[in-house]
Amino acid sequence: MTHNHPDHFAAPLAARYLEANPGVVLLAPADAVAELRKASADWAKIAPRVISLDLGVGKEDQEAPERIPLAAYRTLHSGDRESPMNLMYAVEVNGWRVFHEGDSNGKVDEYRRFGLGKSPVDLALVHFWFPLRPEQAEFLQGVLAPGHVALMHLPVRLESDAPGKIDQVRRYYWDIVLLLPGMPEMVFRE
Repeated sequence: MTHNHPDHFAAPLAARYLEANPGVVLLAPADAVAELRKASADWAKIAPRVISLDLGVGKEDQEAPERIPLAAYRTLHSGDRESPMNLMYAVEVNGWRVFHEGDSNGKVDEYRRFGLGKSPVDLALVHFWFPLRPEQAEFLQGVLAPGHVALMHLPVRLESDAPGKIDQVRRYYWDIVLLLPGMPEMVFRE
C-alpha cells in the first residue's frame, strides 16, 4: 500500500479483508498502519501480518514478506508534501518486476538516487501525466523501459469524459493501459 489517501487505502476495508484472509500480509506506511489499527475489530489477530514502514524522505527499505522481494522508497507526496507518507515500490512476483510510484512528486532525480532502472521493469504504474512530461517520459522510456505501462489518476469526472481522455494519452502511447473504475481484469503475458 503506497499511502494513506482514500483513493489508495481504506483502513476499515483493509482491516476486514485482513481479518477474513489469514494468509494475507500487508506492507504499508506507518501512518496508514496507525489508521488500520484504529479500524480493526481484532488488531491482535492481524498485527503479526502487518509490516509498518516508517521511512524518512529519501530512504529505502528492502523486505521479503512471504518470500516476495520488495523495495520501498520514500518520496514526498505530490505537491511536495511530507504527509501522508508516500512509498514507491519495486516488487518481484513470479519473475515479473512491477514498479508503483504511488502519489510521488515525480522528481526523476530522486528516482535515480534510489537506483531505479538497474533491473528491468515489466509493468510500471505511474500517473497519467508521467509519459507526457519530457523529463519523466525520458526516464520512463529510457531508464525504467517497462514492457507495459499502466496510468493512474486519469482526470475523468464523468464516465462520458473517459474516451476523450484516453484518446489524448493514446496519441503518444498506443499500447498504454489506463486504470479506470470498473475496468475488466487484465492479464499481462510475456
